[in-house]
Amino acid sequence: MKRRTRFLVIGLTTLLALIGGGLFYVRSLLLGSLPLLEGEIEVPGLSAPVTVHRDDLGVPVIEGENQNDVLRGLGFVHAQERFFQMDLARRRSAGEIAELVGVAALASDLSMRPLGMRKRARAVYSEAPAHHREALRAYAEGVNSGIFALKAAPPEYLALRTDPEPWLAEDSVLVIFAMFDLLSQDSFFEMGLSIMQASLPPELFRFLTPDSGVFDAPLVGPVDGGAARPSIPGPEVVDLRLRPAGNKEREPEKDQEVPEDRDTPGSNNFAVAGSRSTHGGAMVANDMHLPLTVPGIWYRVQLSFEGRRIAGVSLAGIPSVVAGSNGDVAWGFTNVCGDFQDWVVVEVDPENENRYRVEDGWEEFTKVTESISIRNEEAQDHVFQKTRWGIVTETDHLGRPLVLKWTALEPGGVNFSLVDLLTVSSLEEGADVVRGWKGPPQNVLLADKTGRIGWVLAGYLPRRMGMDGRVSVSWADRGVGWEGELDPSLRPEVIDPEEGILFTANNRTLPISRS
Repeated sequence: MKRRTRFLVIGLTTLLALIGGGLFYVRSLLLGSLPLLEGEIEVPGLSAPVTVHRDDLGVPVIEGENQNDVLRGLGFVHAQERFFQMDLARRRSAGEIAELVGVAALASDLSMRPLGMRKRARAVYSEAPAHHREALRAYAEGVNSGIFALKAAPPEYLALRTDPEPWLAEDSVLVIFAMFDLLSQDSFFEMGLSIMQASLPPELFRFLTPDSGVFDAPLVGPVDGGAARPSIPGPEVVDLRLRPAGNKEREPEKDQEVPEDRDTPGSNNFAVAGSRSTHGGAMVANDMHLPLTVPGIWYRVQLSFEGRRIAGVSLAGIPSVVAGSNGDVAWGFTNVCGDFQDWVVVEVDPENENRYRVEDGWEEFTKVTESISIRNEEAQDHVFQKTRWGIVTETDHLGRPLVLKWTALEPGGVNFSLVDLLTVSSLEEGADVVRGWKGPPQNVLLADKTGRIGWVLAGYLPRRMGMDGRVSVSWADRGVGWEGELDPSLRPEVIDPEEGILFTANNRTLPISRS
């Protein structure tokens, strides 16, 4: 009995020691994944020392002699605190999540890979001005230094039992694409409108989809809210009294797909000129309404170099401050909620499914194969049909192939002029930068230290021909489609409004005649 008791005690002691050792090991890994808050470290590429300290709220304050050194510091702190978030953003755009987490992400990868965003990101980076490429490289060097400096990988990688992949300069472009994807809902709504147009009498469709509302308050031109709204269709168009008896709402059939609820991401902001304030200074307020996530989308930061101090919120993965102030100029963003995506209906030859209609006859589909890596499984090859307008990724309610046209994927649709906002010193300089910035189209409000304010509708604005983009149409006929970017002289803006107030809240900012 004593011998058996002794073996039991030894066994329990060994088990407890193993459990304790395991817990200690896990604790040491988790502590090792926490960001460094003190000490010194060498970061490749620095031309001079950079310091990072935290204010009373824990917000990083990054100080250096020049902009690119400070952007290395920004990349460093982003990586130490938000690398998994950054990694998912770049992988989402490139269609590379399954490589990290397995087959569960295959559907996501299949929805994005045909868009070719990785290839497009490389092109954006290679075509960028030299000073933008330098900023992106500096940021990437900081990111990789931040990950390397951690004593243990972030906990998500510990759970996945893998290591983080290095950050490439082009990956910041993929993060921009991720924001495009988050803020773009037009393709979803266009599919619904196309079904409505095909199913309803024209008069009822126009009544249910008015161009304006009674509360519209455009920033440019006359207030025409409700003026163009169609009248209520009469019983000769639709008569609900003739609804068949017993045709009550019922549960969908088991094999019937129920459309998902879709929220429209938005924001609001306002600017007040110095002429309206008691202190003579201008004010900008910005509240970007985006999904609540853990960690949050935005990352507060202060940057200091060459006598400037920039304070605001940054986006992990991007070398800039998205909304904030540099002491001379303040800026804020809201989503335009315009129409920047169109579905192209591809008309397949009824006598040859390998051909589709174009303006001068029929053209053969080409094939594109995408090999998608899947963790712990063999890579899968998926074949897509390609047209002159792009790759087929969807079908409409009639089963016709669809190609997505999107400003994000257009030549010149993305750049990194946002980094130039860090050093503007006047309203004119800020407005000029914003006019040339290309990203998810945004309402940008600006104010400068002299009390002036302005609004510019920023981003790539497509020039449509023979269509308004509300519903899906074929582009096979001559004169239908997109013809590059809207002429810069037509870009909407308001500088120094007489009323001294500007505001946007994803509302109509232009009269119908300008939309």
